[in-house]
Amino acid sequence: MYRHNPYPAPSTVLSNKITFVDENRSDEPQQPSGLSDCESRCVTPSHELQLEEEGMGCRNTSQFYDALSPLVPFYEYQEVRLNMMPRERAERLGLVRLFVGQVPYHLEAAHVAWMLELLSGCRVPLVEKIVRWTQNRKPCGCFHVLVRPRDVGAFMLLDQTVLCEAEVMWAARDASEKAVLEEHCRYLLTNPGARTPLMPYQLMTVQLASSDYGRGRGAAAQRW
Repeated sequence: MYRHNPYPAPSTVLSNKITFVDENRSDEPQQPSGLSDCESRCVTPSHELQLEEEGMGCRNTSQFYDALSPLVPFYEYQEVRLNMMPRERAERLGLVRLFVGQVPYHLEAAHVAWMLELLSGCRVPLVEKIVRWTQNRKPCGCFHVLVRPRDVGAFMLLDQTVLCEAEVMWAARDASEKAVLEEHCRYLLTNPGARTPLMPYQLMTVQLASSDYGRGRGAAAQRW
């Protein structure tokens, strides 16, 4: 294992920072203990989402997955509630801005913060969704994430180790598991019919942001 282990116990992740309800349970999720209201996160089970219409709800099956276990399934959760700090405060604190790409189009900032906290074991103070400023303002599956300088290394270790699919996300914990995901991405690249609409078929990118996008003068920037 070469980074934070994202495969925790079934009911609790990140030492009660995030609590979710198992799919076989019917009771409501409880508020995690020891956290203030502004720090608590909860994920509630989905009721009846129209997954088929949104290109979700179907898992890519592949021989390459035999060596991996899936992480938390996206489709089980209707809502992620997360309080992130205001941009003004984030700028005063000198947070480092990262670029995160190859994320499903339908996810919002709170979902991405939850994913990254699960995978890295570090707090995500602020996430901002990048939108292509075309006539229809199309989402592009990319985000800016502001993190503490001391946590940058933990997030950078996620680069090219995670694949997001319709029902689950796959996270490589070592070089052999990363090779499995890379092989599957090559399969998807050469077999378009095996892809799920609106889902990435490349590994998630986590890099230092290289533009002024979202700072008032970089809305049309080509590099993020």
